[in-house]
Formats: sequence, structure tokens, C-alpha cells
Amino acid sequence: AGDAGFRLEPHGVAADEMNDKVFGLYATDGYPNNYWQKLIISDNGLGEIVINITASTTKGDRPDCSFESVGKLVNGKITAPLNFRTEGLNGTMLMTQIANGWVVFTSEFDDRLELMQFCRGGVSLAGSYLRVE
Repeated sequence: AGDAGFRLEPHGVAADEMNDKVFGLYATDGYPNNYWQKLIISDNGLGEIVINITASTTKGDRPDCSFESVGKLVNGKITAPLNFRTEGLNGTMLMTQIANGWVVFTSEFDDRLELMQFCRGGVSLAGSYLRVE
């Protein structure tokens, strides 16, 4: 790689840029379904990207459900298996980077209900998350 005049960075993003570009706390605003989702993207110390999502029907209270997976970042997109901690789920979560956050959905349209109906009470994990901190 050195002979070609470039070097590979972890996950396609320079390691010193991960805190500013990827890692952090993101949230939805509750519109239009009056529920709130929080997304935390972090490093587990092994170079893996940890995705934690909590969702609640009431702002600030204990979450109605939570989701965790470990993914990889390539070209501004994070992919993570839906069944990392929850058996019985099918498909892959796809997180696409936007200007100030991430859009969370599934990589295959047919798997969308796995993510959209993950929580009881009509709370979906899919959505647009904007950086909080």
C-alpha cells in the first residue's frame, strides 16, 4: 500500500477523526409519533463499533426497549447484525451518515419490520438521529 502512495485507515476514517465524525450521542425529536430514540455509537476498546439504541414513548423516562449490536464502518455507512444480542431477528441494520447524524434502517427492504416493530407500543428503532453531543 505504501508504494501506491496511500495508506488505509481503520473503518475508512482516520482514527483521530472517529470521535468527531462517528462516536457520540444522537437522538430523534419525537416527531411525528411522540416517541424518542437515543443512539450511542462508541468503541469497545477492541476497535469494534458498538451501537446502542434506546427508545421510549415518554421523554426522559426509562426506555421501553433497548437494542445493542457491534458493527463496521465502511464509506460512511455502518452495518450491524440485528441478531447480535436478540435471537430470532433477521437482517442487517444499515446506518447511513448524514450531515449531523445518521439514518437508521435495514440493508434489505424485506427486513424493515424487524427494526420497525422491535419495540412494543409502535416504537420503531428506524429513523433519523441527529448529534446531541
